[in-house]
Amino acid sequence: MANIKNNHTGPLSVGGVTIPAGVTASVEGWASVQHSNAIKTWLAAKIIEVVGGEAGLPAGIPGLPGLPDPEAAEKDAIIAELRDKYGVEKTKRTSLDNLKAALAEAKASA
Repeated sequence: MANIKNNHTGPLSVGGVTIPAGVTASVEGWASVQHSNAIKTWLAAKIIEVVGGEAGLPAGIPGLPGLPDPEAAEKDAIIAELRDKYGVEKTKRTSLDNLKAALAEAKASA
């Protein structure tokens, strides 16, 4: 079992569980679906993420899929500043380098 968060704009079905956009849901069949190509692709693209670690793995190990991204807090802060101060919409799927460039450009244009 694992808690899966849907970062997509619409609902997704993971292991037979339909997860609405922006919602975290418990997926009982995670052990059997986590190795599918679609799930691996969604994890890599951060369309879905494992929240709070997955069964059998300790939380907090860098580099494991679904565990905390060390850049996540910085990305969140830049995304919020771009949206709130400059009206620029970006997503967490945007690379940190591209977010920093967009922020610099927005500041220069202001």
